[in-house]
Amino acid sequence: MILPEFRRHPEGLADLLGWALLVADGVVLQKDGSFLTGWEFRGPDIESASPEELEALSHRLSAAMLPLTSTCCLHVDAIRRRVEEYPTGGRFAHPVAAWIDAERRERFARGVYYETVYRASLTVVAATSTEARIARALVTDEERVAGDHWHRELAAFEELAAEFGERLAATLAARRLDPGELLAHLHETLTGLAHPVAVPRLPVYLDVLLADQDLRGGFQPRIGDLHLRVLSVEGMPGETAPALLAELASLPGTFRWSTRFLALDTVDAERILEKRRKRWWAKRHGIWQLATSNKEDDANPNTAPRLDQDAVRMAEEVDQAKAENAAGLARYGFLTTTVVVYDEDPAVADRNARLLRKELQNRGLGARIETTNAMDAWRGSLPGNSAANVRLSLVRSLNLADLLPTAALWAGRRANPSPLMPKGSPCLLVGGAGSTPFFFNLHVQDVGHSLVLGPTGAGKSTLLGLIEAQWLRYPGARVFHFDKGHSALALCLAVAGAHYELGAENAAAPQFAPLARIADPLERQWAAEWIDGLVSLSGLNLTHEHRQAIRQALDLVAATDPHPTLTNYAAKLGSYSRELASALADYALAGRDGAGGGGFADLFDGERDQLSTADLQVFEMSALASRGQRAVAPALLYLFHRINASLDGRPTLILLDEAWTYLLNQLFAAQIVQWLKELRKKNAAVVFATQSLADVLDSPYRSTILESCPTKLFLPNPEAAAPHAAKHYELLGLSPHQVELLAKAQPKRDYYLVTPEGRRMFRLDLGPVALSFVGAGGAEDLRAVRELRAAHGLAWPARWLELRGVPVPNVTPFAQPHAEGASA
Repeated sequence: MILPEFRRHPEGLADLLGWALLVADGVVLQKDGSFLTGWEFRGPDIESASPEELEALSHRLSAAMLPLTSTCCLHVDAIRRRVEEYPTGGRFAHPVAAWIDAERRERFARGVYYETVYRASLTVVAATSTEARIARALVTDEERVAGDHWHRELAAFEELAAEFGERLAATLAARRLDPGELLAHLHETLTGLAHPVAVPRLPVYLDVLLADQDLRGGFQPRIGDLHLRVLSVEGMPGETAPALLAELASLPGTFRWSTRFLALDTVDAERILEKRRKRWWAKRHGIWQLATSNKEDDANPNTAPRLDQDAVRMAEEVDQAKAENAAGLARYGFLTTTVVVYDEDPAVADRNARLLRKELQNRGLGARIETTNAMDAWRGSLPGNSAANVRLSLVRSLNLADLLPTAALWAGRRANPSPLMPKGSPCLLVGGAGSTPFFFNLHVQDVGHSLVLGPTGAGKSTLLGLIEAQWLRYPGARVFHFDKGHSALALCLAVAGAHYELGAENAAAPQFAPLARIADPLERQWAAEWIDGLVSLSGLNLTHEHRQAIRQALDLVAATDPHPTLTNYAAKLGSYSRELASALADYALAGRDGAGGGGFADLFDGERDQLSTADLQVFEMSALASRGQRAVAPALLYLFHRINASLDGRPTLILLDEAWTYLLNQLFAAQIVQWLKELRKKNAAVVFATQSLADVLDSPYRSTILESCPTKLFLPNPEAAAPHAAKHYELLGLSPHQVELLAKAQPKRDYYLVTPEGRRMFRLDLGPVALSFVGAGGAEDLRAVRELRAAHGLAWPARWLELRGVPVPNVTPFAQPHAEGASA
């Protein structure tokens, strides 16, 4: 039984609604017998999408409309919401990390931010009684046994929805709404309130369930505490352009931009187009000309009445539309565009309505704020309503695609998307530009590997510093930062981290013990491969006999020496091969021929590691890099091995600043490629940062690295559009339009993120507290930091802020930090 669509005399809001019950997964049966389902979608970033990309998008979206028929009603909603809450969650273990986040939270609270969500809903109206009788007459008895008419209607709807959804997903990032999401969407379009809606155990009387606010009609309706202002768009521009109205979805204020398309199949469209063609063709002669003309005058070119060229042109355009319709190249239908503005303050609602009207008029569309027709226009904007406020604006699907909200600023994800992160983990940090914030994550699903690319002085070190400071919000988080230039020193010392001057001749330089754990067979296997690398770096070509000798000597040392070192191992190795022992001489204290010490013995000939267990460990690479690849490659191979061995599922971030200088050695590059594939499974993310795009592109492992790092952060570069640089950016996947954006962006302020999920130019919006620790990389700042730390110990960060005239935030951390490790 089909319920009446509406009561003749409505007694409440529910009586104005068509939603009845859920009959399948994400499918609502309406009171008039029609079915409704919905999708969530998002298009490309409007700022970085090129005109060619937007035009191609419109053509693909137009093609997605082709399956729709005269029984179909498509509602597309862009819902602008207020963003009031800074992301919650996380447990900062150290005061300084908590200070930085508290400052960011406070700065966020002082702003007014909005985000836009995009939904599409498809309604298919039930066949008329005549059509139903014809269909039943054509159905065989066998088909009747398979299912009654209602089930066939539902099956046909699901088939059409699946086809449309596939076409939509191939054009935009789209997914079908589940029952709870669909009910929440319907509720939000009705009430303006965005919150989850529980699906009842018996999902019936949806009109009553969703109509939980009081409605007051009139010229200026009100629902619940929200004052509504309804705008209707009237009059189409002479021509449309892709993403013509996309900027609407970035305006401040809360509103819902609704586009309804009542599709026409080929036959119905042909009938309507022919009527319009005849109307225009009849207007080519004016009434007076028709009344006074005669056949002789009409035959004489000099006296024949003049034709109305505009009417002739319009008739020709209709002929073209008929041809396009007959060929199945486009779908025609009736368009209704409505904007529903809502706010608790009626003055704000009025102001925002006027702003939207102005924006629409500036784009060549007529727009008016409804009064007497406000209620009907509002009802017509609700998903599933195909009867109220029908406008006879006939448009083709390509023009419709131009007018839909298919491109806008991407707001990112509020929660970390990786299932490996602690449950409830928020996004890494919040940035933004304008009224739309950006919720930034390194992760794409469970992969956090990233690339940071840009020239010197563009803000790379500050970005990396903020990333590692905010990473410490996750429970059990650890950070290993391979730095160059001491940019991470201030933050490291501020959070009681461990700072190592690798390869330096001072107390902060750690000594490694790569053979300390060779009693473990797996460690012994790794040590053998590591020693193979040392020998290769010395210039000796390894043979099978060499490798066998290296492993026999390791077995002997593991069995007889409780504190194995490279010096002891080289001595044992000499009994198998003096050639191999000589190749290791630079790494052992005994040196060559038993005299002096090897050039790298201070790095690798320890009995036990001097590595800390601090949550943040920074390895300064400057001194080590100056000692050449024979020092750099073994050190990094060892440190990465130790880091890999310590991974236990806790969120781990590994930052490699100027990483490509370390990959010049093939030995290390091969290991990096293997780690990128494996570290993801252990909840570790590797971030490569470099100022040289050429080093990235010239690496023999370019394809593997780029494919393993779905997240790419590009820094502003005034020279990006120059031919020599542009070709590098284009090889990294950027379009000429995106390269131009980088060239125009402001260094140390703008950052451009590119991921498979979306693209966005955003800002960090750093305050004085954050800059005091993540932006203190100058020589004077570093000198002051070292002096304050020497004078005040762990209390130095507060003195540092006082020295800079910055108030100390009153924030208590969640837990005590780890004991302080090695430091500068």
